Amino acid sequence: MKKQRFIQIVRFCIGGGMALSIYYILLYVLTEFVGIKYYLSAGIASVFNYTTSFLFQKYWTFKNKEIKTIHRQIIFYICLASSLSLLNSIFLYLLVQYAHLPYLLAQVFITIILTVVSFILTKKIFTHKT
Repeated sequence: MKKQRFIQIVRFCIGGGMALSIYYILLYVLTEFVGIKYYLSAGIASVFNYTTSFLFQKYWTFKNKEIKTIHRQIIFYICLASSLSLLNSIFLYLLVQYAHLPYLLAQVFITIILTVVSFILTKKIFTHKT
C-alpha cells in the first residue's frame, strides 16, 4: 500500500471517527434522554455526522481546496450521505427488529460495513478531476 493511501485511510478514519462520535452521542441522547424513537434519532444524528464528515474529508483527508467544484461535490456528497443514511436506517431496523440485537450493537456492525463503502465513494468525489 502506498504511503499516501495509508495516510488517507488513517485521516478518513480519524475524521470519520470524530464525526461518528457526534452521531453516537446524538443517537444515544436523543433516544434515551429526549425520548425520540431510535430510528428518528438515527436520522437526525446522521445529518450532523455527514456535515462534519464532509468538511473533514474534503479539506483534511483528501486535501481538496477547490472552490469551483464544491457545489458538485456537495450534491454528490448529499446523494452519498442520503444513500448511506437510508441503508443505515434500513439495516438498523432489520437488525433490531428481526435479529433482536441491541440498537447500539447493531449500529456498530453497520458502521464497519458502511465505512468501507464510504471511503471508496468519498475518495472518488474529492479526487475526481473535472
